[in-house]
This record gives sequence, structure tokens and C-alpha cells, in this order.
Amino acid sequence: MVRNYLSNLVSDNLLYRTGDIFQIDANLGMTGGMAELLIQSHTDVIRLLPALPAEWPDGSYHGLRARGGLSFDVAWSAGALTAATVTADHAGAFTISGPTSRAISVRLEAGETRDLTSELGG
Repeated sequence: MVRNYLSNLVSDNLLYRTGDIFQIDANLGMTGGMAELLIQSHTDVIRLLPALPAEWPDGSYHGLRARGGLSFDVAWSAGALTAATVTADHAGAFTISGPTSRAISVRLEAGETRDLTSELGG
């Protein structure tokens, strides 16, 4: 779906168009969908790399936000998590899981950054 979108449905500036009509819902929907492949936080568990496409075996992201005021920096190689860091805007307890790891409970203070790599099996 992503390949088809980028190959056939966007202009040179990567914005979706149907003829002369600019489609904001398609542009924002596709980027939202891509973010959901990399992080999901709509349940009680924040899931890192929950639906990583096989076509993206290696990669990283920086500053991707999750509900609860958290920001994540994550890297992966050969489809496996290799690095994960979280920074909290607000103090709280959070449950986080990697793509193949069990969920862990993390308590963070406001402004705290923590490396979760070893805890999530990276």
C-alpha cells in the first residue's frame, strides 16, 4: 500500500492529488498510518515496532511521540530492535513493549530520558 501510494498517487512534492484536487485526508492519513507501523500508544501498552514492514529491515526514528507525553528514539536492524530511548514530558508510570519482548513497566520523572534497549531485548 505504501509503495503504491508513493509510486502512483503522489506529486513530485509527495502530496496526494486526484487530478487537480488536493486531498489533505490522504496526505495526513498516510503519514499517520506510517507512524502506527512504528509505534502504537492507543491502549494501555505502548508498542514499539508493532507492524514493521518486511521492506523496512533496517531503520530508525527520532522524536516520535506517544500518548502520555513520551518521545521515543528507536533503531532496528534485520527487523530486530537494536536501540530504544524514551523521554518523558510528565512524570508517570508507563507500560512499554518491543516487537518481540514482553511488556515492561517504567516509572519516569518529568524530563527524564532512559535507555530501554536492554530491557526490551535489543
